[in-house]
Amino acid sequence: MDRYHGTKIEYKEVTLVKPRNKEGFCQNYVAQYNKKEVLAHVCDLSKADKKAIPPVEQMRCLYSVVHFDFKHQNIVAVLALSLDPKKNPILVFESSSNGTLNDYVKANKELTQKDFLALCLSVCNGKWREDCFQQDLIIMHTLSTGMIFLSQRGIVHRNLRAKSCTVDDSKIVKIGNFKMSQELGNYDQFLCKVSVSREQMPWAAPETIAGNVSSVESDVWSFGVLIWEVYSRGKEPYESLSDVQITTLLLDEERLPKPKECPDGLYALMLDCWKTDSDQRPSFAILGINMQQL
Repeated sequence: MDRYHGTKIEYKEVTLVKPRNKEGFCQNYVAQYNKKEVLAHVCDLSKADKKAIPPVEQMRCLYSVVHFDFKHQNIVAVLALSLDPKKNPILVFESSSNGTLNDYVKANKELTQKDFLALCLSVCNGKWREDCFQQDLIIMHTLSTGMIFLSQRGIVHRNLRAKSCTVDDSKIVKIGNFKMSQELGNYDQFLCKVSVSREQMPWAAPETIAGNVSSVESDVWSFGVLIWEVYSRGKEPYESLSDVQITTLLLDEERLPKPKECPDGLYALMLDCWKTDSDQRPSFAILGINMQQL
């Protein structure tokens, strides 16, 4: 709690209206705060998997990500923090009318050029080509910008996927869902004590599956899979395969096929993200530069 310098509020200031999905030890709610609809994550630390990350460390990382100095237009904003009667943290997030990025690409098959432009506003630091109206490329550059911000601050997301991102009222894509995130500190990778679950496996790098190792480079791998999700219009990668089959494919260096609508140049970048040797994968900064040149 002491590392969080944002708005701390009393439990009674947040009204939990409707339960939504449950993720690990956190229950998500539609809530009311300051007369506005928000999202609230109620974290039951007693149910956190102590083998994966000690709850205190897990929440410490979560606080660091939402620290008041870590504000960024492509990171889901935390509006306030509270504690329930059992001293469990409640994080109050900005709401997203368009849902997750996964929901958005499934629901919106045809978008106008105005929609394309809206996604890139305030994202590319003035370097985005205004004559580029490819919606999916703008989404990818938006997310790369947010991931550059996180990686430069030593944060490994560890759960980067379309369902971990939201699309706000202005159609700006934002990265959220930091429950599995970890600070690297003075190290360049993080070793988890629990194996990757089947749910996480389609986005996990080979070194994460084989050795439970997470790093900025493993986030780059996940980013490549996220690109595949967007160009596949929300389809789940490896949907019909078991965890054993996925592992076998990755060890045999087989990769997801190029989606029908994906440009060849972007698929080449995706393959770079999926290099078996993590040291050969591009940084998020390089990916951002290369995507601008497509």
